[in-house]
Amino acid sequence: MEDVLVVNQTNIERTDEQVTSDGKRLRMISTEERGLSNSRNMLLKNAAGDIAILGDDDLIYLDGYLDKIQKAYQEHPDADIIAFSFTESLTQNTRRQFKTARKLNIFTISKVASVELTFRTKPISDADIFFCPLLGLGAKYGACEENAFLADALRAGLTIWYVPETICYLRPDPPGRMKWQQGFNEDYFVKRGACFYRIYRKAFALFSIAFILLKKRSIFRDVPIVSAWKWMCEGRKLYQKDEEEQECS
Repeated sequence: MEDVLVVNQTNIERTDEQVTSDGKRLRMISTEERGLSNSRNMLLKNAAGDIAILGDDDLIYLDGYLDKIQKAYQEHPDADIIAFSFTESLTQNTRRQFKTARKLNIFTISKVASVELTFRTKPISDADIFFCPLLGLGAKYGACEENAFLADALRAGLTIWYVPETICYLRPDPPGRMKWQQGFNEDYFVKRGACFYRIYRKAFALFSIAFILLKKRSIFRDVPIVSAWKWMCEGRKLYQKDEEEQECS
């Protein structure tokens, strides 16, 4: 049984493996390849366990988190993917989407963060689902890679559950943490448009207009709604062009 698999973005190509005294297997894949989605795809290709957990170096897992995950999959045997909850620190309230466990759909996957995700590796592999290299930190469009991943899973007929159990917390602003959002400007809306198209496809206009209307009192105080719509459509067009050149559909 594999316990930990780490992808380390560095300047060498190498795989190191160690087995601890209690039989736990640790592997680290060092690679020159850059981009969050590329690293996660490398994890998908090399994962050996039945259930995978997406982790980052700024997470701390809570005591008993493995028991919570195993229990959730036992209680929801139809689940291919289960999203849990996390908090920014141990002293803050946990970020919860819903108060009770429920299945997620295309309307409810948008708030899921990658650090909440766990999944059965075989259904993901069988359906050939991966993280889009055009999305995520270090990529052209910066974010939403987990939401596109979940949308692809739904289109492939996989079942996604949300369980309101806290499994980890995110350390507040550790050194080196990248941030993709730099204010609500043209760049933000272009990237948002690209992300919305990748996630919602033919329903791009519906979800984009809904987003604009729902956020008009906060995001759009200083940005004209017409400009936001224009930039989001530009992002869709740019993504469509990039998608033709990369295997990211």
